[in-house]
Amino acid sequence: MAGLAELVEAEVLRLAGLMLAEHRLCDSCLGRQFAALGYGLSNRLRGEALKVALLLEAFSKHVKGDRKALEVVRHLAENGGLEAAKLTLEKHGMKVKGGGVCEICEDKLSMVEELGREAAESLKGYEFKSFLVGARIPARIVEAEDRLRSLYGIVWGENIKSEFTREVGKVISRLTGRQVDFKNPDVLVTISPYSSRRRVTVRASPLFVEGRYRK
Repeated sequence: MAGLAELVEAEVLRLAGLMLAEHRLCDSCLGRQFAALGYGLSNRLRGEALKVALLLEAFSKHVKGDRKALEVVRHLAENGGLEAAKLTLEKHGMKVKGGGVCEICEDKLSMVEELGREAAESLKGYEFKSFLVGARIPARIVEAEDRLRSLYGIVWGENIKSEFTREVGKVISRLTGRQVDFKNPDVLVTISPYSSRRRVTVRASPLFVEGRYRK
């Protein structure tokens, strides 16, 4: 079993390195490709951990004389946005190109806290004990992730919509003290992170009498 675990670990790092060599990915979108491997970590932390592991591996090879190792560090800096990788390159007199937005989420996953706070503010007009979060995600976002997974044979990934709803739900729960209910929520929260207009809507569940939970 230990040997199998080592093989999986090596394959995960290999795939993460290949993706970052060609694609700009935020921590969450990298980590989400391996969401099914283990518990207790957010995709953001998982992605950051993978980038740090790749950095340590690359720098170890560089110290041993591998001239190509700093190219991996460059990928981590420019496509991964890893600050430690940027500092490493600067220490070696190498310039770092400015990066763009994440190719999958377009940096919208960085708005999770903001969306959650906006939703919690909207919920102040309701009396409720439970809630459920839904999300409207454009087809182009889902398709971009599908193409990436197909290209690299990723089989451990999670749907980006699930990450949005779960992480925003955590923020709402923390701020309101209310819990998510997947079966019979009192209120339904819908987030539209890619909308240029209204990003959060709230409505009472149709299972309840209209206005019952309105103050």
